[in-house]
Amino acid sequence: MTIDERLDRLVERHEALSQSVELLTADVRELRQEVSQLGSQVSQLGSQVSQLSNQVGQVVGAVAELARQVSDVTKTTGTIAEATTQLLRVTQDHEERIRRFEGGNKPLQ
Repeated sequence: MTIDERLDRLVERHEALSQSVELLTADVRELRQEVSQLGSQVSQLGSQVSQLSNQVGQVVGAVAELARQVSDVTKTTGTIAEATTQLLRVTQDHEERIRRFEGGNKPLQ
């Protein structure tokens, strides 16, 4: 192989390498743009996650308040049930006394 042939092969290889470098450079530019876009999207998603986190905190607070109110209502309902039971006993006792007073000797059941 002559020096000219060797130089021609080196030139061909150099051109092929230059083309490869140009293609790689273009790919790197494209990847940089995509990474930049992804960074923007990640930033937006971070903001949305922060907003959702705040909303979840508000919902948790509201649920806790509702649980407290339900507890209060349950306690009040229990108190009312106890008072109603006591009133029923008093009413039954009064009915029994009235029946005895009117001459009936049979106790109510």
